[in-house]
Amino acid sequence: MNPEIRQYMVSRPRVVEAGMSVIQAFSIMKDTGYHHLPVVEHGTLVGIISDRDILGALTPLPKEIPSVQDTMSREPLSVSQETPLRETLVQMAARNEHCAVIRDQAERVVGIFTARDALIVLAAFLKWQESEGEAAAEFSSR
Repeated sequence: MNPEIRQYMVSRPRVVEAGMSVIQAFSIMKDTGYHHLPVVEHGTLVGIISDRDILGALTPLPKEIPSVQDTMSREPLSVSQETPLRETLVQMAARNEHCAVIRDQAERVVGIFTARDALIVLAAFLKWQESEGEAAAEFSSR
């Protein structure tokens, strides 16, 4: 079993344009509950911005509000939607990333997979493993 990341990603995530202010991006985060937003220019992925990036950009309070482009991380982890879940997790861990942006064959952003999503997958796997163990124990006691 080698499931693809598309099965676990959040589809059609909100994206922000690089020229937006970090205040606008933070407002979107607040409205959606997302902590990471892919950043695009003319539909092409150019970065990722997190709530921590914004907090860092606004502390101490700057004279001018920075743009998303000035604040974003420029080399986000990006994988195709066909990438195996395990490979995505390994890349996230190796790069110490909190999320991966998922793209289609045309390089458009189609999803996002976060550390929180990874924990949900892990919890589901452990629950499945536990139930399999109980079933095996029940079978062997017959």
